[in-house]
Amino acid sequence: MFKHIFVTTDGSPCGDAALPLAAGLADTCGAALTVAYVVPDLLAGHEGPYVRDYVQELAEAQEQGRSVLRRAATARPGTQTVLLDSRASTVARSLLRGAQTQGADLIVMSTHGRSGLGRLLLGSVAEEVTRHAAVPVLLVRAGDPAPQTSSSEAPA
Repeated sequence: MFKHIFVTTDGSPCGDAALPLAAGLADTCGAALTVAYVVPDLLAGHEGPYVRDYVQELAEAQEQGRSVLRRAATARPGTQTVLLDSRASTVARSLLRGAQTQGADLIVMSTHGRSGLGRLLLGSVAEEVTRHAAVPVLLVRAGDPAPQTSSSEAPA
């Protein structure tokens, strides 16, 4: 079915919600699993009179990403990781490029499930990825309870 599953995380509980599902699906399909983290564009929206040490901030953001990926790689033995950079693009476009470069045939990611004004103001990386992906995208709504397995036996 799937040969290479590409799952995204930002290290938050919401961002990590897709990891167990992607790992389980990779096990079921015998697929490779790649976990991706996007280093945010630290200059986006920067305004103000103060001076920032951009090189230091970038190094810290990259180290944070590597730390998130080390944790996420424990989801399944053999998990690959990729640290992506969004300085020249959006987070969604960075993810799409990363999935394509890795040869993924499925993208799995979590979503906050925002709607209305929240989505309008904050945007939706998941929505943009879904709209532009060349492969299927599986969205996991963070905060939703895990699917329950049911027994075929009737209760006593």
